[in-house]
Amino acid sequence: MIEEESRDQLGNIWWFNLSYDTETGEGSYLYKMDPNTKPKRHLHEGPEEFFILGGDLTDSDGYICNESDFAQLASGSTHNSHTHRS
Repeated sequence: MIEEESRDQLGNIWWFNLSYDTETGEGSYLYKMDPNTKPKRHLHEGPEEFFILGGDLTDSDGYICNESDFAQLASGSTHNSHTHRS
């Protein structure tokens, strides 16, 4: 599955599953993207929330998150994000 998810992405992504509910499909993860990383476009069937610990993240809609920013994406969103710096 990891190989499938990583195919066609640029850069390195590290993630750790903190919790996952197989019935709801919801979970919490620690997620780190190296500078200049761009995962492939993907769909979130549930909501997505993230807090930027360091660096930056630019979403496909052009919204830029920087260190200490918190972002929420609605269920059903399709997007990809990319990083520039660490």
